Amino acid sequence: MRDFPVEILIKVFDHIPRSGKLQCALVCKAWCATALSVLNSTIHLRNTDDTIILFAKLCQINSSIQGTSIRHLSLSHNSRINEARVNRVVFIRILSECTNLRTLEFKDVTFDLTHLEHMIKYRDALHLDHLQCIKTQYSNSNSYILVNWYYYQRINQLYLFVSDSTFYRFEFTHDLNMYLSHFEALKTLSLKFSCTIYIHSLLLACPRLESLQLVLASSSSHLKIYDDKSTTQHSNISFQLKYLDMSAHHINQGLFEYLHDKASNLFQLIVNHGAFENSAAIDNAFNTALVVDTVLPIKRIIFEDKFDVSPNVILGLNENFRNLRVIDFRKCDFNRVVDTNSNLSVNFGELKLDYLSIDFTTILSFNTQVNSMSLAIQNHGHDKTVFYSRTSKWSGAHSFTRNDTTRYASPTAQRNRIRSAKTSVITIKVQSLHQLHMHGEGNYRKTFSQIISLE
Repeated sequence: MRDFPVEILIKVFDHIPRSGKLQCALVCKAWCATALSVLNSTIHLRNTDDTIILFAKLCQINSSIQGTSIRHLSLSHNSRINEARVNRVVFIRILSECTNLRTLEFKDVTFDLTHLEHMIKYRDALHLDHLQCIKTQYSNSNSYILVNWYYYQRINQLYLFVSDSTFYRFEFTHDLNMYLSHFEALKTLSLKFSCTIYIHSLLLACPRLESLQLVLASSSSHLKIYDDKSTTQHSNISFQLKYLDMSAHHINQGLFEYLHDKASNLFQLIVNHGAFENSAAIDNAFNTALVVDTVLPIKRIIFEDKFDVSPNVILGLNENFRNLRVIDFRKCDFNRVVDTNSNLSVNFGELKLDYLSIDFTTILSFNTQVNSMSLAIQNHGHDKTVFYSRTSKWSGAHSFTRNDTTRYASPTAQRNRIRSAKTSVITIKVQSLHQLHMHGEGNYRKTFSQIISLE
């Protein structure tokens, strides 16, 4: 690994905290030079003392920290300086030294408005020519909208809270799509909305958009495909969208048909529980064939946050998502596919998967009698079944171990385990599968996680 090109090491180290970079510097001489060169690229100001220390170092000559080396700067709620005048002076001085800053993150929405207002008022004193992202916890403030507007040519990420009145008082534009159309470099957009959003108009406004997250804010949040007033509904344009994260509330057959036609590069879909979701509409969306002999391009799908898994969803994944290579169930609700003895059976017989992840927390949460787990993986591609057993449902010390003995694998033993109220059996039918991730959370915050290689 010490022979890795410096460019790759820098990209890797850029995602490691400062303490991690210091450890990497001790590995070898090659890593030491690279790690030290990016040691201060990411700075987290956790409290007032951190802020004052950084301010003092940036004001020193020949300091160990140079503002030009800082690429990512984040401020938590404890890093606010009490006295308003010093707060402004310190904050603006720090930013003025960070001329190569890429990302500025505020982790507390209660005071980021003050800092944003300072950035607007003193923007001529700042030279943030490389700023690409100003991250907050979904802000709909005029200050956040305005400060991003001043850097729109380079901003590639936006985190907005949008309502019907968000842009009414904004002097440059009164429309979300018109506002977004100015951000030509925008690749990541996260919208929390309590109004009507038209996904086609949104993608037209952001032709280079690769990642879109749509967060449900209230019962008045509506997602529609086309705006009836739009004249570009039947355009043949194919968007660059690769990652889509949305609530199950907005899943329907029309959306899947649209993604099939307009998002041929779509790689990952994340579906989370929606407070107002319609189970029948979701089942219909997944289980209704789109077009004969065609499937969605999605290769990775993640269900999370108590998503209601149903037999129709499982069947639909086989029929309409033949390109899937990764399926990830995270804290999903399996009530509709689990029997009275907490046994789960999922059939992915049409899929060739690289990775399947099952969080079995909810499978066992309503059955206190279960004290062991059994796992049966029926591989249709190799026409064989492998068995794994686990003597404890929660303890991390008890992993799934392969158990193919004749006594354990016999039909009688399998039926007895299925009928037992004390053993939970998870049966997975699949065309092929390389890795299976079994994980869950138990009582007293015990967690279990194991990746089983099926090569």
